[in-house]
Order: sequence, then C-alpha cells, then structure tokens
Amino acid sequence: MLSLGLVLIVVLGAGLFYLHPRLMLPALVCTLPFQRLGAFPLDPIRGFPIIQPIQVVGAALIAAALALAVRDKRWRERPLLSIAAALAAVLLCGLVAAAQVHYFQVWRDLVSAVLAVALCLSTGLAVRYTSLRQLWLTLCAVSIVIGLFGLYQFVGDIAGLPLSQTGLLGRYGHLVFGFPRIQATMAEPLFYASFLLIPLFVGASMLLHTQRDRMLGWMVLGVLAINFTLTLSRGAFLAAVVALPVWLWLAKHKLGLALRGHWKRLVLFALGIVLVTTGALAATSAALGKDPLTAPRRFLGLVTTKANETGSLSDRLVAQQQALAVVHERPWFGLGIGGYSFRLEGYPVSRTQNDRVAINNEFLELLVEVGIVGLGSYLIFIMLMLKNAWLASRHATGSRKAWLVGITAAVVATLVQYQSFSGFFIYHIWVLFGLAIGLGLSTAAEPTAESLV
Repeated sequence: MLSLGLVLIVVLGAGLFYLHPRLMLPALVCTLPFQRLGAFPLDPIRGFPIIQPIQVVGAALIAAALALAVRDKRWRERPLLSIAAALAAVLLCGLVAAAQVHYFQVWRDLVSAVLAVALCLSTGLAVRYTSLRQLWLTLCAVSIVIGLFGLYQFVGDIAGLPLSQTGLLGRYGHLVFGFPRIQATMAEPLFYASFLLIPLFVGASMLLHTQRDRMLGWMVLGVLAINFTLTLSRGAFLAAVVALPVWLWLAKHKLGLALRGHWKRLVLFALGIVLVTTGALAATSAALGKDPLTAPRRFLGLVTTKANETGSLSDRLVAQQQALAVVHERPWFGLGIGGYSFRLEGYPVSRTQNDRVAINNEFLELLVEVGIVGLGSYLIFIMLMLKNAWLASRHATGSRKAWLVGITAAVVATLVQYQSFSGFFIYHIWVLFGLAIGLGLSTAAEPTAESLV
C-alpha cells in the first residue's frame, strides 16, 4: 500500500513539475539534508529499503525534466550529450561487471547508481527553468532550519536530553569525544559537513556579487559556519581549505573591492565564529564538571596532532590497502558497483556480508568497482563539468556569477573530501554536480537568462 502511495506521489509530482517547471529545483533543495531523519522504510516490518525524501521528489523531477527536454529538444545539445556519455560509460562498466557476478545486491546498487546519475542530469536540465533568486531563498530557508536543529542537537546533548529527542547517534555524543559532534538530519557528521559546503560557498559568493538579502546571507553564513566547525569533519575542513583559494581566484574581480570596503567586518565575523565555537566547547566541559579548556584542547588535538586517536584514520588506511590488493582481479571493468562489499567479507568484523563496505576514498572505490575504464570516464565527466562551469563563470554576472563561483568551489571541495569518504550514493552531491552542469551549459547559451535572476 505504501509503495502504491509513493508511485502516486511521484506521478502527481511529475505532472506538477511539468506544468510548473520553476518548482522543480526549489522542491528538490528542500529535501537535500534529510538523509537519515525524514527517511522511512518501505517495508516497516523488515525496516528495509530506506526511502529518502530526495528519492521521491527526485523521481518526479527526473520524469518531468526528461519530458521537458524532449518537448524543448534539449537532449540534442552536444555539451550535455558529452557529459551524459561519460556518465553512461561509468554505468556501462558497472553493467559489464554485474553480469559476471552472482550477487543480487550488485544489480540493486547498479539501479541505484542509474537513478543517481539520472538525478544529476535532470538537475542540470532543470536549471534553465529555475529562478535563481527563488532557489537561493529556498536554500537559505532549508539551511537555517537545519543549522538551528544542529545547534539544538549540540545543546540538547550537553543538557542530557535522550538521543531520541536530539536525533544524535550515540557514537557522536559527548560521552565519546567530550563534546557532541553534530550531524543534524544526516547519517554522519562528514555527510552533514559535505552538504554545508554548498550553502557556505554559495552564500559567500552571493554576498560578494549581489547587494540583495545581505543580512540573510550573513545570518546563513554565521549559523552554518558554527555548524560546520562542530561536525569535526577533518576531511571537510581540509576540503574547505583547498577549495578556498579556488573560490578566491574565481571571485578575484570582486574580492579587492570587497576587502577594501568591508575588511573590518570580515575580520570581526571570523573572530566571532571562533569565539562562539570555542565558547560552546568550553561550556560543554564546564557543564560536565571539567576544566573549561578540556573540550577546546581535545577538539584542536583531534584536528591536528591526535587525528588518529579515534582510530578512524587508521581504519580508512587499512580499508584502502585492502582495496588496492584486489584491483588486479578485474582491472578494466571492476567488481561491479557495490561488488567490493562482497569480495571483502569480514571487514569490519561487525558487518555482515550484505552490508556495504566503504573504502572511504571515492576514486579508489571507483577503480575497484568500475575499473580503469569506469574511473577514466568519471574523470572525463568531472573535467567537462568543471571546464563548462569555469568558462561560464567568466561571462556571467550578478547572482548567476555568484552561483557559478560558489558551486564550482563546492565541487572542488567535494572532490577533495572524496579522498576520505565514499560518496557515490550521496544524493546531495549529485544535485551539486547537476547544478554545476546546468549553470555551466545555460549561462552562455541561455537567451532568457536575465529572467532567471
């Protein structure tokens, strides 16, 4: 019965999006952070499979965007076809590998990969029909709500609220680290930090390139910067540090003017984030009856000299070494999307054969699961996407320029963070890629771009 209800929702949603295309991306953005909280099991008895809101809205968007592309003959655009061909090659490698194994889950993961790629391309198609101002306001609203929930999660855990009320997983509570690692509605703090990279870079770009909603922009950046820090996601921290010079380079024409006029405000803002975050950590220690500097010192240590104290770094290195050991078995087309989980039984010991084992390095995981051909196709896709976005950013102005600069920097940050986690089935990343594709392809050729600002 639930399945029929979901099908009905998708069909009605697709019809609504087809009639009102400007609603597609704002509706999709509303679902981006609800990866864990907000998701539900399709079979309540077995508790599996888990359906995320973005999958339901995304399915409706895919159907509507493809129908609109056929109606408007957009599927003939050569740059889009090149990107689609590169992604199709990745999926084809997964198909070739799946045909050689006997695990149902590999075929299931291949179907999930097809849907993720379809969502990416459909997001790119939907950009043409979207008001970028409406999309920005929607992203702000969602980000503030999730950011405030993240802060509630931090305070609630310190106050002793049960996990059922804070939504925090036990392994990220103050009893483990001495302070909570917030994850908001996401499955892991690192996934939450990955999502936050999008509104942080886009928000900074909007403040730099536009004069509208500046108070809202500062509010979003303030709330999310505190959330980003409290995730304690070292991979995301490194990604932000690497992507920041890219953002500065893309925004260089506006940056000099902004620094001359507002450098004091920027310094005060940065100091404020540091003071608030440090104060929150110190308050945690004080509330637990410890020296107020205990939590700040531990936080700093985990980011720097004691990065492997929790064992997560060494676990990742072991997983990657084991993955490298099986690459030679199927070097050209890999073990199949999800196939590594069944090739490497017993790691970690607590997992069953039916659980997906993450290599925690997306590029290495692609090499193992879709081989040299699949990884090469994926890298071609990345290069085409970034090239189009960069070229488009040189000619764009106003809010479109801001979106291109912010999204491009967020893509670079994601590629860096890919070195520390596996994100092929993380939907907000595919939406991010889709936005980069759509903005990159539409800016130079879109005759009605001014109507979308």
